[in-house]
Amino acid sequence: MSDLDPKGTQYIGEYRLIRTLGQGGMGQVYLGRHDQNDMLAAVKIIHSHLADDPWYRHRFREEAGAWGSVSKGHTAELLGFSLQAEPAWLATEYLAAPTLQEVVDRAGGLPLPAVHSLAVHLGKTLAALERKSILHRDLKPSNILVTAAGPKVIDFGLARDSGHPMTRSGPLAGTPGYMSPEQQRHLKLTHATDVYSLGITLAFSATGLDPRSRLGADGLVRRDPDGTPAFPGLADELRVLIADCTREEPLERLTPGQIVAEVTRRAGGAARLDWPGCLPDEARRLIEAYAEADPEVGPVAPRRPKPRPPTRKDPHPRKRTPWTFRLGGAGYHASPVLRRDGVVHVGSQDGVVHALDAANGRVVWRFPTEKKIDHTPLLCGGLLIVPSADHHLYGLRARTGEVGWKVPLGPAVAHAPGPLPVTGREDDPYFVVGDSRGTVSARRVATGEQIWHFQADQVVETRPAAAAGRVFVGSHDHRLYALDAFTGEEVWRFDAGASVTSAPVVADGVVYIGCASGHLFAVDADKGKRRWDFQTGGAIHSRVAPRGGLLYFGSNDHCVYALDVTDGQVRWRCSTGGEVRSSPAVHHGRVYFGSRDFHVHAVDARTGRDRASVKTADWVDSTPVVGGSVLYVGSWEPTLHAIELAALRGRDGSRG
Repeated sequence: MSDLDPKGTQYIGEYRLIRTLGQGGMGQVYLGRHDQNDMLAAVKIIHSHLADDPWYRHRFREEAGAWGSVSKGHTAELLGFSLQAEPAWLATEYLAAPTLQEVVDRAGGLPLPAVHSLAVHLGKTLAALERKSILHRDLKPSNILVTAAGPKVIDFGLARDSGHPMTRSGPLAGTPGYMSPEQQRHLKLTHATDVYSLGITLAFSATGLDPRSRLGADGLVRRDPDGTPAFPGLADELRVLIADCTREEPLERLTPGQIVAEVTRRAGGAARLDWPGCLPDEARRLIEAYAEADPEVGPVAPRRPKPRPPTRKDPHPRKRTPWTFRLGGAGYHASPVLRRDGVVHVGSQDGVVHALDAANGRVVWRFPTEKKIDHTPLLCGGLLIVPSADHHLYGLRARTGEVGWKVPLGPAVAHAPGPLPVTGREDDPYFVVGDSRGTVSARRVATGEQIWHFQADQVVETRPAAAAGRVFVGSHDHRLYALDAFTGEEVWRFDAGASVTSAPVVADGVVYIGCASGHLFAVDADKGKRRWDFQTGGAIHSRVAPRGGLLYFGSNDHCVYALDVTDGQVRWRCSTGGEVRSSPAVHHGRVYFGSRDFHVHAVDARTGRDRASVKTADWVDSTPVVGGSVLYVGSWEPTLHAIELAALRGRDGSRG
């Protein structure tokens, strides 16, 4: 279902799919509406490249079993599933609510009564899971929805029956920082592992400190001398509770029932744990905003406090947008291409290629293909190279829109990423493109003629990269390939352990790739050996932007990161209200990026602070392009925006 139009009229079972809600390592989640009773549902569909893997089918079956075993009071209700369908799917009740991660990112650390109430609710949920012999194995703030009726645990993709141990080896199942020591070390797991994750979740909820920034050399959360995880700012009552939940030895931890009894006693009775009254005003406003929003429109943008009216001395004038251009079709996740002579090129889901005057958004020329354009065009040698879902590549003359050449690529071109130029002879430049069959081909810019091709085992979803006579290609077969740029022969391969979901980037002899597992890898470009890796809390679709000794990139865990290029250590992390699939653009000391919180953000490149943002009407997955004093970026309305950089300087009250 990788080509599914989430705003179209396609069906899975009895559910009409409306829009994308999210994506994980095993499947894609859509908002669906039942054809008969109009009930909204979160419909999870197994990834097409995993559909034939018996082990993933078994995991999908266990997830459906876990959803069905837990009562509605603790999670979203299972509405239906089919493991025999192609693709396999399951549907659960749609809960219009923010995650705990969003609430804390927005409102800051929660007050003690709210953390106590959270502990009681989640303790009861873990007790219910224990009675059903279910281990969740991935309890964390982004897997907890904060509803007016109480917190609900979601995403049972890693859950399993505690009486049936896993038999397949592979990457760690869980999220670094929240995993118990026994989970991190591949030891036997009991229900105490979920208690450990709960303890770290409570510490994050109280302080707002991400446990990933508190990891020691062994990947486990650092501890104070008394054994409590090192989260400064914890109240004494919480320090004791969290220490008792996160003991190194599983048998020494509290049980879920003991957590409920102990916290209720310390809080002075259940009446003191009123939900949602114990939450801060900002958190309650966010819950109300989600509940009031039209679910078919998309994720609600967090409400911000109203700014004070600017005065004559206000150094940060009101944001303004010079122009917008409405695109055709539904959705937009590619990026605009800016010519030096002041023309912006953009493709759209209705199959039209536009050339727009960068100064005012007026159409210079337009060219229609027969089907949607999903990917960013390539400007090379006076031609604009455009991949279309009509199974062709077009070489259009950039100044006029006339067709220079048109070549067929077969049915897989609907998923082919935009091409990337490769160093060839000066009089015969060429580019490289991949497709959904795993085929990678080098083609002449002048004619589109194929020079060589290489076959990967699965989808090549991202753009290839080129440097020093080599082409670097990432695939869903979990590999990064280094190919000879002139022959296409394989030089080396690197196993990333998960689908490569972000385009390779080469800088100073190192190739950087992001994966569906949330890992970012730094790989030696010459020998293909791992230099270091970094784990985020979500899949990485954002391409890294190296600049000034730092790497900037976004993740589905709602964050943008700045890492040191030498060792992958975090310099700063900036949270947003939605997944960050946009690749950052670094310009004059600022980092510009889009988010699925409907905003284009800008932060200081060295600190991640001094944030400003401009709101759009939908997701911003597009990579910003800066020209002069204007930033160009697309959003899912679908619209291309031209935004003054002056509107993205200064603070808007959000936390960097």
